Amino acid sequence: MTTSGVIFKRCGCRDATRRRLENSCPNLGERGHGSWHFHASATNLLGRRDRVRRGGYPSRAAARRARNEWLAITEADRTGRAGPSERWLRHGLDSRHHRQRR
Repeated sequence: MTTSGVIFKRCGCRDATRRRLENSCPNLGERGHGSWHFHASATNLLGRRDRVRRGGYPSRAAARRARNEWLAITEADRTGRAGPSERWLRHGLDSRHHRQRR
């Protein structure tokens, strides 16, 4: 199951309290202010949802192309990409746990 995801525009402007305005920036409608992002999710071979959020695209079309490329990746490729990092994390947690026992 895949979802088409969401394409949105945001910026790094801050208000007086130093909070990021992101989607509520009054200048966001101006051309060249902010950048385009996408958020999408799809299932991998293990049945888990792989969620991705990427940004920094100069146009809505560029963000849409990047989202479509990510959604076009096969389930096996998405699973393979998550596999090594998951194994690395498990190894790190296991080795940390063993060190604390000594």
